[in-house]
Amino acid sequence: MTRLKSVPSLRDSRNYREAERTRGAELADRLSVPVLGRAWQMLLKGVGEVELRARPPRRGGNGADPPMPRLRHAPTGRTDAAADLGR
Repeated sequence: MTRLKSVPSLRDSRNYREAERTRGAELADRLSVPVLGRAWQMLLKGVGEVELRARPPRRGGNGADPPMPRLRHAPTGRTDAAADLGR
């Protein structure tokens, strides 16, 4: 979505499947750059947390919450498009 938002000519690229181009273009049109930025922040934070979760917890730690449910329920002044990020 971020690529489709910043480089609209990719919507015609054959490097992506038709479904990815169609759905990605729809979401890229509906989501603002700040919403996409927040989504990236949450996903990148989640990568580190998932890696830590694979290790034994330290001193009673219970691991990380999975990043996708957190992204789905993030407070963003939710619009319908922001809610679509978690789908």
